[in-house]
Amino acid sequence: MPDFALLHVRVIDDAPVDVPIAGVAIALATRGSVEISGGASEERALLTPGHAVLATPDERMLRLRGSGEVFIAVPGIAS
Repeated sequence: MPDFALLHVRVIDDAPVDVPIAGVAIALATRGSVEISGGASEERALLTPGHAVLATPDERMLRLRGSGEVFIAVPGIAS
């Protein structure tokens, strides 16, 4: 089983994108400006290129809005 999987998410025209996660995740912006929030908390963060946030295991979903590109590292998935 791989140690982690890397998800690539493009957010366009402020349309919300929901990304389910299981366990700890790290989201890193590489382009644009994207607001990220978690399902378990009302906390929000604005990600711009080079900025990252850590999602704790109690989050089940991340919601992204804005316009940009984010990579999310999540625990590995068995094939």
